[in-house]
Amino acid sequence: MINKKLFHIGSQAVLFFLSATLTTAAYAYGGSSAAQSSSCKTVRISEENPAPKAIIPELSNFSFVASSDVRESSIAVKIRGQEGELTITQQPNKSYLVEGHFPEPITEARYVRIDILSESVRGCSSHHHYLVQVEPEGQSEEE
Repeated sequence: MINKKLFHIGSQAVLFFLSATLTTAAYAYGGSSAAQSSSCKTVRISEENPAPKAIIPELSNFSFVASSDVRESSIAVKIRGQEGELTITQQPNKSYLVEGHFPEPITEARYVRIDILSESVRGCSSHHHYLVQVEPEGQSEEE
């Protein structure tokens, strides 16, 4: 009877230590507990204008909507070394309408990458980018 009791206690001790070891190993590899739900969520960007992959005659003006968790002062838009001049308006749903223009319009035929940089109110950095194609009016594929 005593051997059964010792075996039972020993089994419980081994299971406890095994469980503690596996849990610690899981946290070491990026696991988290439900109580630590402080994971970073990036800012959502939507309603880009010009739209991604659009073909446009020149790129000077742009707009988009940033989610409500963006830190307004952190929003920046860049193309080819130029930083856009922005007007930011908070919408009734707490998202932000961002409108802007570049000092020097892009008018030469090429693909242009638009980079939108921001930070959430929790301090999480966000980088959204997409391409548009500039194809000036009057230029044909035959030229």
